[in-house]
Amino acid sequence: MAYKDEVEALHKYVVRGSEYEAREVKRQMKETLSPQGCWDTFTHHRCIVVDTRASGNNRKITSFIGGLDLCDGHYDTPKHRLFRDLDIVFANDFHNPTFLVSADNLTK
Repeated sequence: MAYKDEVEALHKYVVRGSEYEAREVKRQMKETLSPQGCWDTFTHHRCIVVDTRASGNNRKITSFIGGLDLCDGHYDTPKHRLFRDLDIVFANDFHNPTFLVSADNLTK
């Protein structure tokens, strides 16, 4: 399955039967040269501000502070555990193509 097909399948799976609606978000990709000499594109954002239409011609600003992880396959819900079960459920929940790491030497 091609990468684009995987992303589309994931979005259909997550949205189908839920109260959420999938929207395409345009973002400018900025690449920076990391100290390791690899090009990185950052996918975790700490603050998101969304400008949307409210009733009438008014606008409504919605902000999310705490992060949005744009990596495929990652998700957050109000019930998402941040620190519980790090050694069990999320023991190998990491991906870093820049460094060779294992769960034994990874600190979350």
